[in-house]
Amino acid sequence: MNAVAGNFGKPGGVSFSPLAPNQTEYQRPASIKEMQEFIQKMADGKFKVLFVHGVNPAFELPASLDFKNALKGVEQVISFATFPDETALESDHVFPDHHGLESWGYQRVVTGSAQPVLSGAQPVRFAFLHTRATADVLITAAQLAGGKFASALPFKDEVEFLQSKSVSADE
Repeated sequence: MNAVAGNFGKPGGVSFSPLAPNQTEYQRPASIKEMQEFIQKMADGKFKVLFVHGVNPAFELPASLDFKNALKGVEQVISFATFPDETALESDHVFPDHHGLESWGYQRVVTGSAQPVLSGAQPVRFAFLHTRATADVLITAAQLAGGKFASALPFKDEVEFLQSKSVSADE
């Protein structure tokens, strides 16, 4: 109805949330054209490593994009998954990730208003199985690699990283 009435971005109509504070244009969902270009680069062998976290593109993307076949052009595919989904099954390595109830969460919420909103959540339970948060795996890998990797992620864990990024309501 709002589209027909031309009410997008108008008072009383629907507004699409702008980028959240400190977000760049690259921290938004990709367009179908951008995904086609990305998948073509995968198929052409332009990527040595692909990390997949929080999505299942082998299932979620249109079959016509042929994501599953394009994975063969990537030397190493690493999936951070909570269960063996379609993308994880096509990956070279699956690193078991925490379940949503065991994880810290942060996301940009689409509110339908002109104001950006960031949402955060903390775990409601400790990890039930032997899983690690993706952020903790990447922080540990950076520390083991040393040098500029370690200095780029100088945190002991995800909680310390999150605390370093927190801002007050006044900022």
